[in-house]
Formats: sequence, C-alpha cells, structure tokens
Amino acid sequence: MTRGCRKGLVILVVAALLPGLVGPGALAKSDELVFGVTYEYTTLNPLYMSGADRLSIGALAFSNLFGATPEGELTPRVAAVVPTQQNGGISKDGLTITYHLRHNVKWSDGAPLTSRDVVFTHEADVSPNNKSIETYGDKEIATISAPDRYTVVVHLKRRFSPFVEYFDRPLIPAHLLDKFESLDKVDYNSMPVGSGPYRVESWARGDRVVLVRNDNYWGPKPRIPKITLRTIPDNNTLALLLRGHDIDGAITIDESRAASLQGDPTLRLVKYYIAYFGLLIFNASDPRIGDVRVRRAIALALDRTSIIGKATNHFDDTSHPAKALFGWAWDPSIKPLPYNLAAARKLLDAAGWKLASDGIRTNGSQRLEFTLVTQAGHPFMTTEATEIVQAAKDLGIGLEIKAYVDQQFFSLTADGPIWGGKFDILLTRFVGSGDPDPDWLIGCDAAGKPNPYNFSHMCIPEIRPVLQDAVSTFDRELRKHDYRIVQRALNEWLPILLLSQSAVLSVAPKRLHGYAPSPYGGSFWNVTDWSLGP
Repeated sequence: MTRGCRKGLVILVVAALLPGLVGPGALAKSDELVFGVTYEYTTLNPLYMSGADRLSIGALAFSNLFGATPEGELTPRVAAVVPTQQNGGISKDGLTITYHLRHNVKWSDGAPLTSRDVVFTHEADVSPNNKSIETYGDKEIATISAPDRYTVVVHLKRRFSPFVEYFDRPLIPAHLLDKFESLDKVDYNSMPVGSGPYRVESWARGDRVVLVRNDNYWGPKPRIPKITLRTIPDNNTLALLLRGHDIDGAITIDESRAASLQGDPTLRLVKYYIAYFGLLIFNASDPRIGDVRVRRAIALALDRTSIIGKATNHFDDTSHPAKALFGWAWDPSIKPLPYNLAAARKLLDAAGWKLASDGIRTNGSQRLEFTLVTQAGHPFMTTEATEIVQAAKDLGIGLEIKAYVDQQFFSLTADGPIWGGKFDILLTRFVGSGDPDPDWLIGCDAAGKPNPYNFSHMCIPEIRPVLQDAVSTFDRELRKHDYRIVQRALNEWLPILLLSQSAVLSVAPKRLHGYAPSPYGGSFWNVTDWSLGP
C-alpha cells in the first residue's frame, strides 16, 4: 500500500523559503546517487515497515531469505536454496519446511548471521510487545527451531502453500536486539545494523537517509559507494529538483509530471507495471454501506475508464484491475462490473433510497452521505477522488473528501484513518504479493475476526472454505480454480472495488547503468549490478 494538486505559485514559495533546496543545477557527485522519495520514514527497522519502505530501506540495508526475479520467481539469498517438495525442503505432507542458510553471511558490524537471527526475526514479528506490521503467515507456525547454526525448521499447523513467500522478510540481528522486551522504541530503529549491500550512515528525520557501501556484505559488492534517499513529499517540488539536477532520480513520481521531464537529456523515465492496484474499500461497519445494493450501485455508477484515464492520463490500466491482486491465478474471463448509471439508480430506488429535494437519497431519517478518505500530495489521486464525488452526486450520494498526508494516512494507531477505521469509503493504492492468495485483504479467521488488512470489516462466509482450500495445496491448477470462485465472489459481494492496475513511473539519470525496476522487487532489487558512467 502506497502513495492534491498545488499551483506553480506554491512551488516558487517553497523554493524561496528553503534556500539551498534548489541549487544552480549542480549534479550530484559522480560516486553518489541521490534519489527522491515522496514518503517520510518513521523508522528504519524493517519490522515496522511495509510496502515502499521495505522495498527501499529493506532492499538496501537488509537481506531476506530470498529475492525475486522480475517474473516473480523466488531466488536464494540468505537461504542457500528455495525449499520445495521436489528438493525435499518441503515435506510430502506440506507441514514441515526446512531452510538451509549460507555460511558466509555477516551483519554490517561483522557478526555472523545464523539461524538464530531467522528465528528471532519471527519471534520479534509476532511478539505482542512489538507493534509490527507484516505478520500474515506467522500465525500458521506451530513450532520453529534452529537445530544448528545454519538450519531452520518450521512445522506448520496446516498446509499453507503461500508460506515460503509470506515468511520471507528482512532479517534483524538477534545479537543486538534479543535483550530488549520491546523493540518499539529502541535506538536501533534509527541507526540499524543490517546485512544488505549498504549500511545506514545517517538519518536526518524528515529529510534524508544516507547509506554507504557495506564492506561486510556477503554478495557482490556494490560499485556505487553512497546512495541518499531524500524525502520530498510534494511531486511538483520533486519534478522541480529533478529538472534542476539537485537530485539524480526519483523512486516514483506522479505521471502528471512526466511531460515536464521528458525533454531533459540527462534523465530516463521508466514505466513498469507492478502488483499495485487502485481500489475503493467500503467500511461495512456502517449499516448503510453494509447493504450490498449500496456498494453495487456505487460500483455501477463509476466510469472507471474515464475516471482513471483522466486522473492518470491513461497511464494506469482499467481493463483488468484484478490481475494485480490475483497474479498468475487471475481469470481474464471474469470481467469487472460495467459502467451503468441507469442500473445503479434503479438499484437504489428498489432498495428504498429516494431522491430528496437537495439531490441526496434518503430512506426515512437516513441519508446517503459519506466521507471519502484518500491520500494528500498525489495529484492523480486528488483527481480520482474529485471524479468519484461527481459520479456519486449524479447517483444521489453525497461524498465529502478528507485527505491525509501519507504519514497520517498509514499511521498504525487507532487514530489513523485506516487502522482506526475512521472512514466510510477509502480510496488508495495497495501492493499485492507474488502469491495470489487475497485472504490478507478480504479474509477473516475462524472466529469471524477480519484479518489485519481487511479494512472493510466484512466477512464473507461462502469464500472462507474456498480460501482455505486454495492454500492447502501446492497444485497451481487447483489453486487457480479456487481463486476463480473468489474473483467472482468479489464482483458479487464487493467488500472492495478494484479500480485499476497501476503503473509506476520512476526517474533515473542516464549515466546510471543497470537500473531496471522490478514488478516484485522495486527499484533496488539489483542494486549490486548498478554502475555510474560519465
């Protein structure tokens, strides 16, 4: 999950108030890269990161058990081999998974990375004392052990085919952290020790993270000595700094800024599709939204092709938004709901929602008025929200936009709009995984409690056994069959409405060779292959 429009006057004011922000076109040093990022880091401990944070700091300063090719196939990293049933790493009954680690991996402080660190990372992730984010999959573990320094054995409670994918995460060091009862506020979170190709040299909160080459890195040593990540929340300012050559590149930039950069002979714009999708999330805690007829009417009233096309200049794809969520299990024969305003109006009429004199539909004392929460600072999302408000108005539904900057939007507290459930309808972008299991987004546990990322707070009883069946087998064809059922159920129940498959626009200097962002690994997945030319 990642990611508003300001006039040119604001850019000039920002530049004037921050002398030195925009320099006289001086390029970065030849041995250093400076990338702009639109998000502000709140921690450098990957235990508390997700999405874009993990794809930047996680890839640069830390190591995972596995990497992934641009096609999504897992490749060994800290683990010497990817466990499968074919190589014996996964038992025949699917309940035991054995990891064999490389013997030459070290932390940036020189200490060896061993099986103890893998077990500790898991234990820290699931500890109730830590407010960690990514724990999906860990609940499937019955026991985990380290029989020797380079072997980890996991016994599962049930067959869970996505486990190897979900258990993979940036590792953190036990020799520095296992003495703490909680990791929420330790100094490590601002100056971490990792095992990636780079190490954190400094962090100026709200400004930049400076990373330098890790001489203890176990793999090929990076050829670029230093990479700096500068926080520049506003896309207009980001484009201004790129044109002035005050930064070398941008991990992502709003596609509306592309035209202003295309004429620069020193920059290269890279567009690529990732498992990144636009969606509306309906908070079914509100009984009005809990009525599927209201959700379906809203879905039918949205001309997604027009709305997304206008917002992204046809940059994102609306023909098959479910592909980003379901990946290799996506069924192209299951089409998204078509735009049909007349059908949407009839549906609400039949549900008892009648147009009042002010244009808002009412049913007794109830009115169809909701808050549409989205992210500030992203012009395309501002346009999407504005267009959705107009489409809802044409249907007789009033929407009020409430936008939060990314740091507030993704706040992991009860006061945050997402985690606190403080929205009626949510407009955002989510990042999927390499596995098509959508249980994290739409599923509930056996007790009927929604999964952590099921922000619709809706449980669909008919799909729970299907989701369980899909993860109980390693047979892809059987899993595809199950996920076709789930894909159809999403169209019927609409806990979420998938809007688009998003592309990412990244900017890099032409002098940077080897830069090839990956749909599954982001910008830095192959950073050790990079080199700088003249």
